[in-house]
Amino acid sequence: MFMLKENAIYYGDNEEVLKQFPEGSIDLAYADPPFFSNKLYEVIWGEKFEKRAFEDRWAGGHKGINTYLEWMEPRLKEYHRVLKDTGTMYLHCDWHASHYLKTVMDSIFGYNNFLNEIVWHYESGGRAEHFYPRKHDVILFYAKNKRKGYYFDWKAIGIPRNVCESCGTVLKKWNNLAKHVDNQGRVYRTIKSNGKIYKYYDDDPVPPTDVWNDISHLQQKDPERLGYPTQKPLKLLERIVLASSAPGQIVLDAFCGCGTTLSAAQKHNRKWVGIDISYTACKEVAKRLRKEYSVQVEIMGAPATLADLKRMKPFDFQNWVLNRIYGSANPKKSGDEGVDGWTFNGDPVQVKQMDNVGDATVRLLFGDLERLNKKFGVIVGFSFTSVAYERANELKRDKGVVIKLVKIEDILKTPEIVFEKEVEENEDE
Repeated sequence: MFMLKENAIYYGDNEEVLKQFPEGSIDLAYADPPFFSNKLYEVIWGEKFEKRAFEDRWAGGHKGINTYLEWMEPRLKEYHRVLKDTGTMYLHCDWHASHYLKTVMDSIFGYNNFLNEIVWHYESGGRAEHFYPRKHDVILFYAKNKRKGYYFDWKAIGIPRNVCESCGTVLKKWNNLAKHVDNQGRVYRTIKSNGKIYKYYDDDPVPPTDVWNDISHLQQKDPERLGYPTQKPLKLLERIVLASSAPGQIVLDAFCGCGTTLSAAQKHNRKWVGIDISYTACKEVAKRLRKEYSVQVEIMGAPATLADLKRMKPFDFQNWVLNRIYGSANPKKSGDEGVDGWTFNGDPVQVKQMDNVGDATVRLLFGDLERLNKKFGVIVGFSFTSVAYERANELKRDKGVVIKLVKIEDILKTPEIVFEKEVEENEDE
């Protein structure tokens, strides 16, 4: 029987992972899915240089909106199922598909459970010349069931009444309201309307409107940046977490990326659950939370068998191998010329997520070794052809170059095997 583990990251396809979660187990859900931008994002991050790539490209290009929605709809249905009746959900999107997603969300959550279309306005580089610059995202805010009530604490995110939201300037005048000071020294304003006097204290907070222009977009050199291309600022997620969850409640982000939602939840004493299809991302989030809050985070569903490893995405598989052998990824995003990474000793490694790795791969790595003036390199794969072994032995005998052919099943048992300098004589037929 599946037991939901709190304060843990689940590795896998979020639709399949969410199907295992108990119904009505989550208090607050946030999703920052692919935006239908039809772009490929690739990033190098981490102290050991780990590659990650994720696609926001869909069959049919920009005309493939139906493909995108068919992918999103079952995931949004699972989000709805796992929410408590008193729960809420925030769906982060932008101009590419926000209007389509609003229709899908209405059909799943119910039109009457829609609460807000939040506009997050930000300033960033670039100015269009043939249309108005696009400088906002949309966050769709829904209740699971408005009639049963839902948690919303605007006082937790209240902003000063007398401060301009967009520029932070303290306002001197409030639409000609008269300024006063009470016996305790508190400043307040009054206005008379229809024979009634209205009184407002400067230090009483007010809820932010549905246009959020007081939270900056992360700039390229922002110290908060982790190298993740679609990373959102912590302040944005803190507002959502504080407004729509109480301490001790469970926050879910099934597209957790670099873990900003989980960080906001941890910071403010909420429980949390993250899901990501990238094992590299899961590891980086665990590392982030350990660094920021000194908490140990378990990754659920981590690959443990050959079958698991064969199903991994290529960059995640490559990172898994290089971490397993204490190596690091080649920081070049492309044009690595056959070198995927380096051993702890600085020798080149080629990683192949396939069976029957052959002579061509051995020749390619030999060329890299000559170019780099090195005498030792490693190729990792599920199995190798007899010709690959023959070529490796020939290069050792004739050129004095050692190319170690290492099977995945062997590094599952003994990762140190990559440092042995002899060439194996066994062959796979």
